[in-house]
Amino acid sequence: MKHIRIIVCILAVLAAYPCAAQYKTDTLRYAGSNDDYTDIVFLGEGYTAAQMNKFVQDVKSHDVYFFNKDPWKRYSNMFNVFYVKTPSNVSGAGLTPDKPIDNFYKTTFGCSGVDRMPWPTDMNKVYEVLNATVPQYDMVVILVNSSKYGGAGNASLKMMCVSLDGSSMETICHEAGHAFASLADEYWYDRDVESPNDARKTNPV
Repeated sequence: MKHIRIIVCILAVLAAYPCAAQYKTDTLRYAGSNDDYTDIVFLGEGYTAAQMNKFVQDVKSHDVYFFNKDPWKRYSNMFNVFYVKTPSNVSGAGLTPDKPIDNFYKTTFGCSGVDRMPWPTDMNKVYEVLNATVPQYDMVVILVNSSKYGGAGNASLKMMCVSLDGSSMETICHEAGHAFASLADEYWYDRDVESPNDARKTNPV
């Protein structure tokens, strides 16, 4: 009876915390312990099982571009980079949040009423994967397997979501300013707060 109770407890824990083994995680760069270095994790969205090799190549090419740009280039030896394979049943992303498709994180364009903004509509699934693989992440890059232009970054979530149009590598560098450094866009628009790189008043700065 005691053994049965132990087994039940173990199964309950496993059910509450998904096993990392179910999400294939690989290391692209490793500088050292997450206590001393910064962890970036790439998640793939809208890649089918047959497209996993494409996902890996996309991660590698974006990583090379990113760490060849300043200021990231100067500090490239201070980053760990991981990627997690999460195959979707269908390729690509939805076009509007009210019509998600059967991709892994239910990512669609048109989030917050902005056509060029892709974002996961199933954030619980995003956190499930992160908690099971790289829970100590400092920045998350969700690569969306779509040629439609789009990108968004969120500092409070330490996360960005970028599609694979022709400018996607530069988009990741831009969105990292939001997701990692809490910087604003390089232009003023109507919002409630200023930021270190974008102020309503210029005198005094």
